[in-house]
Amino acid sequence: MLTMMNRFFDFLRTSILAVCLAHTCYAQGSSDLLSRHFDYHMISSGNNFPSVNLEKDHLGDICLLLHAGASLDQVRDIFHWNESELQSRLEVLQGAALLEKIGNGYYPRITVITGKDAGQYFAVSPSLVDETAMNVRKLLPRFKREYANVPALRPVPFRQISFFLLSDVLLDNWQIDTVENEMFQQPRSQHGDKHYYYSMQEKTSATTESFGIYGNSQAAFGEVAIGLYGNTRESENLVTLSSAKIAEKCGLEPTVNGQPLKKTLLAEMVKAFPAATAIVPAHLQCLQRLGLLARGSYDFPVLADSDNQALSALAKIFTQKLLMILNGERSSLERIYRLSPYAQEISFQEFFMWWYHFFYTEVTNRLIEEKLIEPPPAGTFTYLWRDQK
Repeated sequence: MLTMMNRFFDFLRTSILAVCLAHTCYAQGSSDLLSRHFDYHMISSGNNFPSVNLEKDHLGDICLLLHAGASLDQVRDIFHWNESELQSRLEVLQGAALLEKIGNGYYPRITVITGKDAGQYFAVSPSLVDETAMNVRKLLPRFKREYANVPALRPVPFRQISFFLLSDVLLDNWQIDTVENEMFQQPRSQHGDKHYYYSMQEKTSATTESFGIYGNSQAAFGEVAIGLYGNTRESENLVTLSSAKIAEKCGLEPTVNGQPLKKTLLAEMVKAFPAATAIVPAHLQCLQRLGLLARGSYDFPVLADSDNQALSALAKIFTQKLLMILNGERSSLERIYRLSPYAQEISFQEFFMWWYHFFYTEVTNRLIEEKLIEPPPAGTFTYLWRDQK
């Protein structure tokens, strides 16, 4: 009897020690996780966006920790909150439909992607990349013929615009809505009365955006907007340059406000397109130092809203083949999703659409390797939109 009791107490001590060690290891792991940098991304249109800022009050961190398997007690202890402070944050997230309680558990309703998650759940099969790149190669002669029929694109040599056309147009900005609609035929994730996808993605490189994924953004300056496509959009470009940096590159006194010059330069580029020689010499030199007219000619298009239809038509050249490829991969992705933590957190539709970003990035990189795409020297392609109101 004594031997059995001793064994029981030994088992109990071992179990308590194991729990304590597990909690200590988790605390150390969570500290490491929270020390990493995460970029916040959204797929949305119109008036669809979170009603709260996840980058404040550790709201995003709560989603990150819950995704990683932390308990509410662990979350509270990590931030040294009392129960009221924890509950108030949970209520904010629940009120914005970014967190849901199911049974005794809380689950984020956003897509959290750590470096480990990316390799385990969002990896893209090399054979799938090969197949897609091969089909892009096959349609390239037709694509080049069609591109030459678009007045806004024709002045720019195909080689110099290949990154924009074969990645942004063919796979991303002018294709992704069609992919989503054809694959799912239903709205994006509903958060309250809004529909959007939201993601926290670990930044795994100091030189590129999260996981090297290529993305599209715009910034307006008067009636002209700058479009940026790439994975270094936060690096030095006309959008991000400070007033002092603009003044320095354009030979102005450091005390001069260089910001208004952006609007002047952009308006002049739009007016002169495609003849860079029509730009005032001093401004041309400034633009060359800024990397926009480095070769003394336009390496990018100047687009109008009416060009959207032409760009969509270019994307449609590849749409049916692309959908066939993606549908062939769907069952495999559904299995991965069902076995992942995302099955309790987000819909398969949202999981798929974030995976699609990894997919088209890998395809783009393969096309660069095969020299079908000439990547922009700085990693981001710049283009202009005119007549922005």
